[in-house]
Amino acid sequence: MRKCLYFLFFVWFSFTLVSQVEASEIKVRFDGKELDLNTSPIIKNGTTLVPIRNIFEAFNAKVEWDPKKQMITAAKAEKKLWLIIDSNVANINDEIVELTAPAKIVNGNTLVPLRFISESYDSTVVWNGTDNTINISPSSSTIEKQELPTKKDNKSKIKKLVTGKYYSLALREDGTLTAWGSNYSGIFGDGTKKNRLYIESVRNEKNWMDVASGFDHVAYIRKDGTLWTGGFNDVGQLGDGSISTFGDVKQIGNSKDWVSVSAKYGHTAAIKKDGTLWTWGFNNAGQLGDGTITNRKRPVKVEGRNWKSVSAGNFHTAALKDDGTLWTWGGRWRRKIRIK
Repeated sequence: MRKCLYFLFFVWFSFTLVSQVEASEIKVRFDGKELDLNTSPIIKNGTTLVPIRNIFEAFNAKVEWDPKKQMITAAKAEKKLWLIIDSNVANINDEIVELTAPAKIVNGNTLVPLRFISESYDSTVVWNGTDNTINISPSSSTIEKQELPTKKDNKSKIKKLVTGKYYSLALREDGTLTAWGSNYSGIFGDGTKKNRLYIESVRNEKNWMDVASGFDHVAYIRKDGTLWTGGFNDVGQLGDGSISTFGDVKQIGNSKDWVSVSAKYGHTAAIKKDGTLWTWGFNNAGQLGDGTITNRKRPVKVEGRNWKSVSAGNFHTAALKDDGTLWTWGGRWRRKIRIK
């Protein structure tokens, strides 16, 4: 009997181990291009679950998250679907659909069933066992094509260039902020979520002073000292007190004394005229410098003054003071470390 139990445990353990190894090695290609997944897929009941932001961004669908109901809602054109965390049913245009595996939250990452999402948008999903790749072939209606717009001859020099996931922004000396690439979350402020080959300036304005880019969110400072953000907002990185994606660019608070901003992955840091430093967003490694590992949906003040510049990393932050001292926090440390 004992030998039988050992054998069954060994079979179960081996199967689990193989599933984990296979999942970690899985690649996903959308219309021939490999998706840059921000966390590894997992396999549940033979179903591959992938990060929510990656798959919906590929389909250019608008996503909303209801933390109270633990509900994911996605809309694209006339199609609307929703899923609930740990629920085996979903809804497509008011029609109930049974799932082979529910959406999950794993280590702070929201994962959704790849095949269900893809086939909901009339796409074909094919598994290639040779190179452990899932190939998603979208229908012609899924892919939005654009003609190359006429570019204006802006001779103003570029003084700062930032890039995020699938998009770029160039701040010019005349205050224009040229943008191109993915506009999935409305970060270009043009009132749409259409990808752009070229846009003359964010919000069609010429009064931008600074810009910073995270993984898929952006922070802007205007010449009047106001702070603006746009993009994905699953961990509070936009600083408006919510975890709801705007679908546009909007002002954060009423302060008019912001002078510089930095962003990376899921958090943002900015300095005011009085030398105070403020941070918000993802804080799993203490990168906000407030002594906790609690995500912050609004700017929180970092201890100290006379901050001169700040640079946000993926999971840490570094900043300089007026006296030339360098300070860093995040990663392994929740407290600020002075680098001599």
